[in-house]
Amino acid sequence: MATVPMLKNKFMLRLENIVDYFDDGADTYKVNKTMVIEALFKSANQADVEMPSYTVTETSITGNQDMDTMLKNRLSWKTRDDDKLVKKDLVYDKGDIATLEPQRIRVFVVEFAI
Repeated sequence: MATVPMLKNKFMLRLENIVDYFDDGADTYKVNKTMVIEALFKSANQADVEMPSYTVTETSITGNQDMDTMLKNRLSWKTRDDDKLVKKDLVYDKGDIATLEPQRIRVFVVEFAI
C-alpha cells in the first residue's frame, strides 16, 4: 500500500499484490478500502476529529483517467498468436472490497468533502 497526496483533502491510494504467479502460495487477496481509509484518517488526526464523508474513484495505474473511461478506450492488439494466449479476466469490483490478484496494482483517488 502507498499513498500519494494530490491536493488538499485528496490523495491517491495504491494497493499492490507483489506475489509472483509462480510462487508457492500465490494467493488473491481482498482488501477493504473503507477500513484502510478510515485507519489512515484516524492515524493522521486526533481522536476527537470526526471522520468526514469522502468519495473513492478507481483510476488507471497513472491516476489520470477513471477506470470506466480507461477500459472503454483501451487498445486491443490483434496478433497471430491470439488463439494460443490465455486471457486472464481481472475483477474490477466497485464495492468496499478490492480484489488483488498476484502481480496486480489498483489505484484509487480518495477525496474528502470538507
